[in-house]
Amino acid sequence: MIKYLCLLSAFLCSCQKTPSPIHEDVSTPAKSIYVPTQKLDQQAIYVQSNAKASGDGSLEKPYASIMTAIQQAPDAYTIYLREGRYKEVIELKNFEKKLKIAAYPGEKVVIDGTQELELKWELYQNKIYRSKVNLAIWQLFADNKYSYLARWPNATFEDGKIWRMTQGMRSLDGGYKSSQPTGKSRLGLAYDDAFKAHSKDGFNEGDSRYSGLAKTQSLADSALDFTGAIAVLNIGHWMTWARPITEHKAGSDHFSYAKDGIKLRELHQHTAYYIYGLAALDQNNEWWYDKESQYLYYRAEDQQSLNKLKFSSRKNDFMLELTKVKNLSFENLDFFAAGYNVRFSENIRFNDCRFDYLSDNKYVLGQFDWFNAFNGNSNNQMSAFFDGKDNQLTNCIFSRSNAPIIFKGDNTLVQNCLFEDIEWDVNTNGGTGSVMIGKGSTIRNCTLSRTGNSEGIRAIEDSCTIKYNRIFDAGNLQHDGSGINVGTKVQKGATVSHNWVHDCNRQGVRFDYHGMDVHQSDGSVYGDGLYAFNVIWNTQPSQIKGDRHLIFNNTVISCNYFPDPENEPFNFSIQGFKAMHGIMGNDKSIIRNNLANISHRSWDLRITEKRKANYQNGARFFKDLNYNVLPGKHDHNMREAGAAYKYLRDPQNLDFRPKINSPLIASGRTILASENPNQYTSLKNFQELKQGIDIGAYQSAASDHYWIPGYKAWQPSQAIPLDEGVVNQSKVDLIFLESYKASDHKVYFGTDPKKLQLLKELKKSNICPSPQLEAGKKYFWRVDAIYPDGVSSGETWSFTVKAPTSQLVHN
Repeated sequence: MIKYLCLLSAFLCSCQKTPSPIHEDVSTPAKSIYVPTQKLDQQAIYVQSNAKASGDGSLEKPYASIMTAIQQAPDAYTIYLREGRYKEVIELKNFEKKLKIAAYPGEKVVIDGTQELELKWELYQNKIYRSKVNLAIWQLFADNKYSYLARWPNATFEDGKIWRMTQGMRSLDGGYKSSQPTGKSRLGLAYDDAFKAHSKDGFNEGDSRYSGLAKTQSLADSALDFTGAIAVLNIGHWMTWARPITEHKAGSDHFSYAKDGIKLRELHQHTAYYIYGLAALDQNNEWWYDKESQYLYYRAEDQQSLNKLKFSSRKNDFMLELTKVKNLSFENLDFFAAGYNVRFSENIRFNDCRFDYLSDNKYVLGQFDWFNAFNGNSNNQMSAFFDGKDNQLTNCIFSRSNAPIIFKGDNTLVQNCLFEDIEWDVNTNGGTGSVMIGKGSTIRNCTLSRTGNSEGIRAIEDSCTIKYNRIFDAGNLQHDGSGINVGTKVQKGATVSHNWVHDCNRQGVRFDYHGMDVHQSDGSVYGDGLYAFNVIWNTQPSQIKGDRHLIFNNTVISCNYFPDPENEPFNFSIQGFKAMHGIMGNDKSIIRNNLANISHRSWDLRITEKRKANYQNGARFFKDLNYNVLPGKHDHNMREAGAAYKYLRDPQNLDFRPKINSPLIASGRTILASENPNQYTSLKNFQELKQGIDIGAYQSAASDHYWIPGYKAWQPSQAIPLDEGVVNQSKVDLIFLESYKASDHKVYFGTDPKKLQLLKELKKSNICPSPQLEAGKKYFWRVDAIYPDGVSSGETWSFTVKAPTSQLVHN
């Protein structure tokens, strides 16, 4: 029986050639934590947060102010910040001095956007305490840890419900379809309902495959009066509004809300909502702020535990404001509740920085404007790069930003960055994404996970490159959307390749389109992109719209709309024959070497002889054709249902290479530059394109390296086989994601996690063949990265061999 990929199976497995002997005389060394050596620049001045104001910038007498150091530093100098928390706003305009602002080597520096609160608590009711505060509070921390705005239904990062629509939200009775209501709810009037599983055939773009439906408390059963609270309403699929609740009664199953700024035509049929308000304050570490009375409310177990906490709140949106600035870089800095506003600037660089709580909305202050990158008159401000060019972010971590991360400028480079927990209150229009890049920009080797926006990584201008990224557990709090999205007018010159998109209740990788009969000025359909070597599983069926695309060597393992891959009618849709938007989509696209069950539409999946005859007689429109007829120039594709499980080595464990003797091997056809249907994309950098190419995203000839997309940490990660996984082979390849900036690694292996022995030293490779394995045994292994100045040890992983030895086959 075939075992299919499980939701959030985020780790890997594989197998390969002959075993390497274990070096019996070499035992595993103790684990080593690697800290990169940082050289101290000689041309430098120094700042210390608690220094005397009379300092001269020397190491002995540092400046007390970062701004003073910036003003005094000569061109091409480094400003070193000594260890501590800095609460000074850095604001520069029309500044072109080339400077680097960095943490002093080996020291922790935090740019801190919070202010300490002096509070006098009094008991309010039911373990809720309150204190007068003469400051506007919109983000609160207790001992520098995040506190939750009072919410119904309850949901936190710790319990995971904050990212689960069916556990941390409620549905509505009805939405709108073609501006007509489908249930009791109306614009301005919300009737509560539970989420329902869907069983209909076919696919609807806005739909979700709700799994693990949780029984959540109904609005009526809450017995709470939410009048004056804030409803966060996902009632427009990819659009969510926060609005005040104007009328509600305890025990009622419906409420009225302010509908200003919401158009009827924007509403759709799939819905979800939750509520913020004082009435919802019912668990420890929740808070509420009443802007009228200036009372801060907080729930704690008792007065004693409350008095031990030190409270702080965000003091402003931005701690770094740069306007028309050039040649400024930041290194090894932590930003805590400290946003940036970088406008019209060039060559701004962030290296090895961390951003926690980059942005947040001000719902609790009654401010409900959507975020926008320009940060003009909006009463909710977000961190953003707006316009400018040639900016770079390398090896940075963005965690818990309650607004999108946008790099709207020309030729921005975002590489080896980790984005996690982005937008738990989605407060942007339908043209956004969790991470956005501008014209001619590149995002590569990044990981995005746990997001609310319907779109994950989104190109918002043309000529973008999105490659070697990993997106999973994304798009959780809206309907419709995709892990990677390239919109109608920005497909020109877009290259989307070598990405993994998986375990999302949205589409995987989508080239999108909008409106009906939308064409370019010359009458042609928008398009001209490249979509290649992507691997997609456990998402909704991906769609490619537009025309003149290069679509080759993609692998679609499964889609969550059809849980049994062997019986799925399709898992990948390349829209054509005016199936959507009134356009003759992909009429000139090349569709080649894909391992995917491809269709040209996502509905009316009946196969009829009449439609077969129509196709043979030259029919050109979807209503006359079976759904599995493809547009464009299509050849050398493996379209068999469930093919990935039949012909790949071990997709359950994410080894996507072809099996030995697989019909995929050398069955593809290369693509010549002369075949490219557009002039905006290039095939030059695709080394896989050669005679004898395999079908699918992975090539059997690549014996030394297995490409794994996503963020590389300072230690090896992503075990193959899956950590705690099960294999069915007598030999496997031990595969891993290399440590950041490391090319050499040592692999340790054995049956006792405390007595691992050196198996092999690898140079510029991440594949290590295992010794012969025994059925029923559990094996352990570890990878250490070797740096010139130290060693970085990975975690100890394990896997078990399941099948009897006599039945084991090395694929």
